[in-house]
Amino acid sequence: MALSAFGTLRLALAAERFRAGDAPFIIVSGGNVHPDRTPFNEAVEMRRALIDRFGVPAERVVLEPFARHTTTNLRNAARLLAAMKAPAGKPALIVTDRWQSGYIGSALFARRNADELGYQPGKLGARVSPTAQPFVPAAASLAVDPRDPLDP
Repeated sequence: MALSAFGTLRLALAAERFRAGDAPFIIVSGGNVHPDRTPFNEAVEMRRALIDRFGVPAERVVLEPFARHTTTNLRNAARLLAAMKAPAGKPALIVTDRWQSGYIGSALFARRNADELGYQPGKLGARVSPTAQPFVPAAASLAVDPRDPLDP
């Protein structure tokens, strides 16, 4: 399927935050990975849904189509924010479902970042709701890992 029920829920939450003025744009991040080798690109499908189903203006949806999982979602989002000249040190807002938000804030996720990336892709702030958490990208996220053939 092009977009899961959880994916649609996450988009509804992001669109709600966008309409509330909590964010000037939305980054959608994900590759062709759910399930493995799917013909659908998660970020492309999320962008399409935000525009067509949730009415977010196309120019306000930023596409990151390479991430394989949550660790690289955050790393790649950090790179996009830097490329867009977002103010360093100013938090972005991660918006996702309750389960994923809890996972992102967990010690397990921090260990996964350390194991897979070798660093934390950013600093997490205290949750502002069960589905939203500030994220300040780390400078370490800007360096491409030449040992990882899938690091864009």
